[in-house]
Amino acid sequence: MTARAGMATLINDLRAACAAGTADYLLGTVPYWTDDQLQAELDRTQRIYHYLVLKPIPEYINGQMQWFQYGVPEQLGTYLEEDGSGTGGWAVKDNSGGTIPIGNYAVNYQAGLVTFPSDQKGSVYFLDARTYNLNRAAANVWRWKASRVANRVDWSSDNHKISASQERQTALEMATYYSGIAGPVSSVFVRTDEA
Repeated sequence: MTARAGMATLINDLRAACAAGTADYLLGTVPYWTDDQLQAELDRTQRIYHYLVLKPIPEYINGQMQWFQYGVPEQLGTYLEEDGSGTGGWAVKDNSGGTIPIGNYAVNYQAGLVTFPSDQKGSVYFLDARTYNLNRAAANVWRWKASRVANRVDWSSDNHKISASQERQTALEMATYYSGIAGPVSSVFVRTDEA
């Protein structure tokens, strides 16, 4: 599997949050942390949205209202899969459901802003997008890192002391930190005892 093109920024952000190199260690013959492995952690937190309305942001220019910019719905946050040339993670659609080619607008994913080169006259646009909880993925990676060093023990001899368990403790503290800022987890419960 190769990491999707639209995930490059998110993978780099996750790598930085977890201090995860591309070959920090081997488990058997498998190196950790490749882009594919980090993408898999991000994919565990993925949410898919279809046909969300982009918010038109009018500007008053030369005495007229004009619409160049559209805002991404705030509920999506800032951890968005970017356009990956047909990977399906990002698509702006017109009111007939047709996909607008990425070359016809610019996107600032972090600011949640779509900008067209010409006045769109308030036209309605929709967004299909995939979002991720980078903080939850980071907590998971830190837990994996803690489990890798769980068998390390502290030891001392003469005037030397090695506290190998501190690496595990630090990884668990980082996992707790990222879990704390990841937000709540929600689930849907369905009763099956009623017809």
